[in-house]
Amino acid sequence: MVSVIVPNYNYARFLKQRIDSVLNQSYQDFELIILDDCSTDNSKTIIEQYRNHPKVSQIVYNEKNSGSTFKQWEKGILLAKGQYVWIAESDDWAEHDFLEKLLEKFTIDSEIGLVYCNSNRFVNELFKDTLSDIKIQILENNKWKYDYIHDGKFELYDSLVLCCSINNASAVLFKKEVLLEANPFNVELKYLGDWYCYLKIAFISKIAYLNKTLNNYRDHSDNISKKATLENNHLREYFLIYHWIQKNLNPKNKRLVYCYFEGYTKHSFSLSDILLKKQYLALFKISSNLFFRMIQYRIKDRIIILLKNIKRKVII
Repeated sequence: MVSVIVPNYNYARFLKQRIDSVLNQSYQDFELIILDDCSTDNSKTIIEQYRNHPKVSQIVYNEKNSGSTFKQWEKGILLAKGQYVWIAESDDWAEHDFLEKLLEKFTIDSEIGLVYCNSNRFVNELFKDTLSDIKIQILENNKWKYDYIHDGKFELYDSLVLCCSINNASAVLFKKEVLLEANPFNVELKYLGDWYCYLKIAFISKIAYLNKTLNNYRDHSDNISKKATLENNHLREYFLIYHWIQKNLNPKNKRLVYCYFEGYTKHSFSLSDILLKKQYLALFKISSNLFFRMIQYRIKDRIIILLKNIKRKVII
C-alpha cells in the first residue's frame, strides 16, 4: 500500500531512530526503500543492520554523490511499488501512528493527492515549538489550527505562492499516481525542490492537512535549507520557483507575492564582483521581470538604510 523512501547522506547519528520509527508504525502494509547518497560517515554500517528485515525491499548505495536530495527522491519514486509514497528524511522521526492517521484522510476524498500533518520542531534535541505555530505567526493565517481539505488552487493562492507552507517533507504522504502526473520535477534544484514539487501537485489535485503532531523535525545547521541560506546558493532557485508561479498562476495579491520574493532575495551585493556578475546574468535570463524587482528592492533598501544612518548621526 505504501512505499517508504529514506534518502540518507551522512546522517548516521540519526539513522537508527529514523528507520526504527518507520518499522514500528501501527500500520504495517508498507515497503521500506533505503537510499544512501555515498555517505562518508558510518551510515552503511547502520543500514546493513536492516538488510534482512522483511519490510526492507531495497537498499541502494550511490557510488558517487548525486549532489541533490531531490535526485534521490526521483530514484525512490521510480522504485516504489506502493499506491502511496512517504519520503521519510533521515534526520527526522515519526510517531507510531503517522501512516495510519494520514492514510485515513485519503479515504475521505479520492481527489486528494497529498496529505500532511503538523510537526514538532527540535533544536539541539530539545522541543522548541511546532511548524504550524511558526506558520500561523509569520503568515497570520489560522488555518493550521484545524484539519482541512482544500482545492489545490486555493492552497496555492492562500499560502504556497508565498512560501513553502508544507514545510517538512517527512510530514507528507503522497498519492503516487499524482506524483507521477506532476513530473517532471526539477531535480537540479538542491534546496527548494520540495516546494516546487508541492506547487505542481497543488496545481492538479486537492491538499489535505491533519492537525496532529505526528512528525518530528530536527532544526540543525546541517539542514539543506540552512546551508543554502548560509552559502547564498538559493537565489537561482527562488528565481526558478517564482518564475513558475508567474507563468502558471495569477495571484490576486501580486504585491504580497513579490514582497515575499524580494525578502528571500534580499542580500548585500557588489557589482564589482566578476563572479557575481555572471550569476546575475544567469538570473536575468531566467526572468528579467524578477531580476529588476530584485535589483530595485536592493537599491531601495540600501538607500533607506543609508538615510537612517544619516538621520541617526544628525540626532547624535
